[in-house]
Amino acid sequence: MRTLEEISIGSTGFSQFGTPDYYAKQKFEGKYLMNYFTKNFTIHDNLFYKWKRNQYENDSYWDLNVCYWDNEHVTPEEMELMWEDINKLEQFDIESLQEEIQNKWDEENCKVIPIRKVA
Repeated sequence: MRTLEEISIGSTGFSQFGTPDYYAKQKFEGKYLMNYFTKNFTIHDNLFYKWKRNQYENDSYWDLNVCYWDNEHVTPEEMELMWEDINKLEQFDIESLQEEIQNKWDEENCKVIPIRKVA
């Protein structure tokens, strides 16, 4: 039988629960992190990323997970390689991306309106 195993890598703290733009920002953060990790980390073919919603009190929060299907077809050698990749991902300081994500958010969502002085 196959079981989905999920290991949380986390989130940056960019989207803050309770703020008016929380849902838009968490969606933006998820896309950003999925793209960032896909481009910057080569992972075993049996691993994949998932932006996951987690229940918390009366609402939810989101974080990036690395996942794999645990089954009898995965050899011990493959499993060892997978865990090497998972360990690299867990060691990465995901919160270090918060400023980068904020800058990208501002670039795409915040329009600057020039102010002119009226004489």
